[in-house]
Amino acid sequence: MKKKNYIIRTDLALHNTKLRFINSYKIDGIEIKEFINNSYNFTDIVFENIENTYNKKLLIKVLVKELKKYLKKYNLNKKCSVLVVGLGNVKITSDSLGPLTLNNVIATSHLEYFNINNNYRKIYKYTPGIMKDTGLMPFQSIKALINEIKPDFLIVVDSLISDNIKYLNKVVQITDIGITPGSGVSNYQEEISINTLNIPIIVVGVPTAIEALTIVKDVLNIKEKKIYFNEGYDFIFSTKDTDLIIDDLSKIIGEVINKSLNNFKKI
Repeated sequence: MKKKNYIIRTDLALHNTKLRFINSYKIDGIEIKEFINNSYNFTDIVFENIENTYNKKLLIKVLVKELKKYLKKYNLNKKCSVLVVGLGNVKITSDSLGPLTLNNVIATSHLEYFNINNNYRKIYKYTPGIMKDTGLMPFQSIKALINEIKPDFLIVVDSLISDNIKYLNKVVQITDIGITPGSGVSNYQEEISINTLNIPIIVVGVPTAIEALTIVKDVLNIKEKKIYFNEGYDFIFSTKDTDLIIDDLSKIIGEVINKSLNNFKKI
């Protein structure tokens, strides 16, 4: 059987040795870790339990505060319009965070067509789907939409890959470096970033899956960054309660986006 070289991969800043750690602090059990890479920032918000109402409200409060830091960094005031994009495959639970979150985001760009006087930020939202269904890479359809509606910035929501079981569904990461759709499953596509689209991109993601070989590496306490395995064993796993957690997190992140952009209360 053919052997393949396996490199431990993760989308999280927590274990990315190329990033510079700059700060860490806690707010009532929620840990905020900040990293930087050149001019790009990463914020990992680590939490334990969102099953009770208090913890959910606290996490929302923390996430709103952190997301607003990125808006402030690029001077994105209420006059700046935004396209909120939900990446992922709604048919696969662990990859459905982006599309499900958009179900909870309130679009406002259409209000002007009804002659409604409002002071709301103009919000568009869009789910590009997956290339197998549309024939388009998400980058292509997003770029075409940007050329048409000309938003001032993007917020992208997506599922991430973790390199540690303890972080599955337990971290919300915010960054402005951009994202490459499909990279978590080695299906690399065109990068969505300020460099490719010429407007600020804020990515909000949660690690909802982990590669089986990462688990094996941890169980066997293998220290090497590269290991070899038989081809065909590159499985990806999620937790048994992922559907419930994704449902909760999609509502939380949707509310965070609504509050951060227009100070909307819970739907």
